Amino acid sequence: MNKLVIFHVETNFSPLAKQVLSELKPFQDELTYVSPNFPSPLSDSEMANRLSQLEPLSERSIVIINDHYRSTPSSRILSILSNYGILHPDTKILIARGTHPAPPTEKQVELVGKEVFKKHQIMVHNSDLEGNLSFLGKTTKQTPVFVNSALIKTVDILAINSIEPHYFAGFTGGAKSIVPGCAGRQTVVKNHSLAMLPDSRLMRTKGNPLFEDLWEATTIFRSLDLITGIQVINAKNRVFWLGQGPLSEVYFEGVKEATEIYGVPFNKPVDHVITLVEPPLDRNLYQAQKALENTKNVIRDGGSLVLVSDNNEGIGNELFFSRLSEFSSPRAVVSSLNIDSYKFGDHKAYRWAQTADRLNLYYVGSLEATTVRNGFMEKLSVDQLVLMVKNWLSNGEQVIIDANGGYTALYKKE
Repeated sequence: MNKLVIFHVETNFSPLAKQVLSELKPFQDELTYVSPNFPSPLSDSEMANRLSQLEPLSERSIVIINDHYRSTPSSRILSILSNYGILHPDTKILIARGTHPAPPTEKQVELVGKEVFKKHQIMVHNSDLEGNLSFLGKTTKQTPVFVNSALIKTVDILAINSIEPHYFAGFTGGAKSIVPGCAGRQTVVKNHSLAMLPDSRLMRTKGNPLFEDLWEATTIFRSLDLITGIQVINAKNRVFWLGQGPLSEVYFEGVKEATEIYGVPFNKPVDHVITLVEPPLDRNLYQAQKALENTKNVIRDGGSLVLVSDNNEGIGNELFFSRLSEFSSPRAVVSSLNIDSYKFGDHKAYRWAQTADRLNLYYVGSLEATTVRNGFMEKLSVDQLVLMVKNWLSNGEQVIIDANGGYTALYKKE
């Protein structure tokens, strides 16, 4: 495949990733670098022209935004909506965090912007606060649908979300603002159990049981035509595509764009991939797994996948990792875990073990070596990684550098 340009302004390299790139520079002509194919970013005036077409929200309105584990430029969008009078003075802002840890106050200010934080009520969803959840029924896959009660009597709902490849939901964005974003833990657990099914996979929507379940759950709450969506494709604060309108309509427009921007097709399997996990996904291993999932499918059996991720917050949600550490081998994990006995986090442990059973996994980052071994990986220093790359190249093996780990989606052409 063609070598892609790696050093573009949209890439948000961590200090660790910069160090790895610097040390690998002597071999850069022999390496293949891949990254998303970002178009020219939209200007503030272009964004404003599109967003100003929205109808002003009523006093009984809620704007749903992503939490601090997504790079959605919500504050920038909210500022435009406020300046153009789209937000009503009584509009509430609801931070959809699913089962993620709650953002502290300073992060909330960062997510919505200082002016919006001063003028509007900010709510943070809590998936475990049963008194603030309403049960609406079950999907055909028997997922109980609990959503934030504040949404039930709201007249206008505006969902701001970003679209990028997702390793078991197909793509982020769209209905994920509601489920899992503003859903109860029971809803999230049941829906996420479907991630253990083989058709719940990267960049697939049609025939993806998990994707279809979360969209059905959302329609039980409200028709998608009655939810307004602002969907963006972005890298950090640069927006490359923006659509607004009925949620389902604008979402699928964005999916087509996201496939072209993030997808990197391969005609044949490769030997090794080094994925540089991009912030904020590099905060913990729970989020960094997305980089493994977005790259593993193009690597030959017995090849190598190197995860370069700071993980300054450690593992993150430890449920999946504790499940891994219960077993002596990846194959034992795969043979023991199944959808019928699912516990929250099992889908991540199951997929991680599947990858570790087929590939050699290596890790460069701040986690302790004993922790890394529990994930069926081998910890490397930057120097050890460089030596390994040198040996691979001397053997005539192909090495791919994924510059935007967790966002670039490597896939085999069918």
